[in-house]
Amino acid sequence: MTSVEELNEIIDVCKKFSAKEIRRSALEADLKSDISWVKSLWARSREIGLPGLIIPEESGGVGQSALCGALLVDVLASECAGLASVFAYHFAGCMPLAIASPAQKEKLLVPLANADIEAPAIATVIFPPMLESSSLRLEEKKGRLRLSGTSPIVGNIELATHILLFLEEDQKEESVTCLIVEKSAGGIVSGEPACLQGLKVNPFGTVVFEDLEISREAILGERGGSGNILENTQNLFYTYIAAAAIGTARAAYLKAHAYAQERYQYGKIIIHHQEIQRMLGAMLLKLSIGTAAYRRFFSQEDLRLPDAFPDARLAKAYCTDAALEIAIDAVQVHGGYGYMHEYGVEKIMRDCKVLQLIGGSNPTLLIQAVARGI
Repeated sequence: MTSVEELNEIIDVCKKFSAKEIRRSALEADLKSDISWVKSLWARSREIGLPGLIIPEESGGVGQSALCGALLVDVLASECAGLASVFAYHFAGCMPLAIASPAQKEKLLVPLANADIEAPAIATVIFPPMLESSSLRLEEKKGRLRLSGTSPIVGNIELATHILLFLEEDQKEESVTCLIVEKSAGGIVSGEPACLQGLKVNPFGTVVFEDLEISREAILGERGGSGNILENTQNLFYTYIAAAAIGTARAAYLKAHAYAQERYQYGKIIIHHQEIQRMLGAMLLKLSIGTAAYRRFFSQEDLRLPDAFPDARLAKAYCTDAALEIAIDAVQVHGGYGYMHEYGVEKIMRDCKVLQLIGGSNPTLLIQAVARGI
């Protein structure tokens, strides 16, 4: 288990990287939806091992805990939520490969971790749609498995070199197959871009599989037996999105607090107005609870309290809702300036709204949290 000292060292490294590499150019990259900016940052992040942070050392990674990945996402999101979401998809796509066969690890996991390999490798993960049936089909034709159909909207789509895909076969939740495919394979093309109004540096869109031949080596675990892998990967992804939301909201709070110490109104600095102090205090309250919520998922404590178990869906729902509320209050503190791009808080508000929707809408996650216990 990673010690507090090690966690703080990782946080400090990430802070320095974020301040040096991201801060000055994040707003401009957002205006241009600049994917090349993300690619250049990814290359620089490989030099200090960030993409391989949670990948085991035997596969070329740093070998840190999943919590370290969440803290990295939190810190990156304080400068650019779009870039943080790239890491969230990447880490969620890498984590299940820890149970892969040695041959699968050598071919797929090692390139995702190894900074010495010339071409950068980035993962993404495709989950089954929540509210509608999937159009993806895995069929056996003349003794060969073929994958066809269009995926739901997913992040990292123009960046990813490796795709982790969960497929519900025969429309049964308990019959889940996990596939890992390389994007360069023939039969994989990018669908329509989603053009979301937030997280604009992360290219969201669909993936179209055109009768793609799937080798047996591309199946992670047993065909139809990956339900537990799906649940664990979704939980990890929800937690990383929760961490991204809190990091984004933390930036909104810091901007609002700094502005409130500079802006005069009615003869005094506005931070001395009780209503401003109340708003800032409410932001701090939500940040504190949100940080505890996503960190609780990684806790080993087994508390014998009713419904005290950590639920990643609830953490994601709370953190992203709270982040949007914090962002809206930060805009209010800035007044009319809050809607100007150069102040950065309107970008944060757009990013938080999209974070609410990733991985399923929050109302759906809340319903699932209760319905699965019935």
